[in-house]
Amino acid sequence: MTITLGYVGAPPPNYPINTIYLWTSGQHEAVLRVALNPKADIRQDEFEDQLRKTLPPQFPGCQFSFEAPDIVTQIMNFGAPTPVEINVSGPDLGADRAFAEKVRGELARVHALRDLQYDEPLDYPSLDVNIDRERAGQLGVTAASVGRSFLAATSSSRFVIPNYWADPKSGVGYQSKCKSLNLR
Repeated sequence: MTITLGYVGAPPPNYPINTIYLWTSGQHEAVLRVALNPKADIRQDEFEDQLRKTLPPQFPGCQFSFEAPDIVTQIMNFGAPTPVEINVSGPDLGADRAFAEKVRGELARVHALRDLQYDEPLDYPSLDVNIDRERAGQLGVTAASVGRSFLAATSSSRFVIPNYWADPKSGVGYQSKCKSLNLR
């Protein structure tokens, strides 16, 4: 190998990188880029197949995939990290998930397709906050005060109200911390 670059998890709010260039969706994902030495005579496809066989037993419960290594193939994938990407969406998460499982099962029968996985985790822990406004009002608590509590707990409103600013020199949009929070 000539060089490696790795990143694990989601970037913290104060990390100076545009998250659009990182394909991790949370703390459970990692990206590792490796540049192989051209003089090593390693065939990339054979090396990937070897890793597909050896990595899962060493890291049970983990999934691995291999993205296009060259810029031309990446462009031909229209920005998707893989050549085939299927999106399933609808109003009922349970029905969407069942249909996605069915589609995945059918795709698994195609030998040429490898590294089948969900782009977004379906069982990633989350927190759903429901405010009983009547009861909260009796206690003197408002939706805004609940929002400010989350703001303090997360050190940012980045995940509540995304706020972007454009770098005037490059035009690249970056997420920034928002100083105010509006809840309705």
